[in-house]
Amino acid sequence: MAMRPSEQIAAFAIITLTTCIVAQTTTPPSKPADPIHAWVGLESPSDLDAWVQWHIAEERRLVAELFAVKGTRTPENTLVPFDAAQAQLDMAGHQIYVLFEVHPRSNIRDKAQELIGKLSTENDALGLNHDVYEALRAINLSTADAATKHYVNRTLLGYRLTGADKDPATREALRKLFDQMTQIDRKSTR
Repeated sequence: MAMRPSEQIAAFAIITLTTCIVAQTTTPPSKPADPIHAWVGLESPSDLDAWVQWHIAEERRLVAELFAVKGTRTPENTLVPFDAAQAQLDMAGHQIYVLFEVHPRSNIRDKAQELIGKLSTENDALGLNHDVYEALRAINLSTADAATKHYVNRTLLGYRLTGADKDPATREALRKLFDQMTQIDRKSTR
């Protein structure tokens, strides 16, 4: 069956758009030689940036893994990737903050200060992510031990306190406030 000219144009547009999107998709950053210690192999600010970008990419990959769960949500298939995602941001944040405070080279300290802001923004986005909140809320805790139940309940409380359970307009207003706080904090540390 032959396509009509309008269908051919639509198909061409879809193929062209898909090709452009695939071409623009960035490859994930390369795993650092030492993903635990930011200062290992640190020669330039771009090395530090690449180290942080890898941790952010890992956090996003783990959140995507959490979203990919089909069926019943359990601590193993939802809480474990959530914890690992948070750990990526925590590790990067702690390492970068240390470098900001003590590195002898000012260009590394300046880059670290910039990256603290990026990590803060990423952390705020995770903390306001309604879909992550809903995934955590959906975990079947019927067979979980008391410590796991407590941990999930405290995590959900934290999400509610940041507003992740609110409507999209409220979450956006909160995100803007978090961004403003990050900017004020960055200015106060200069």
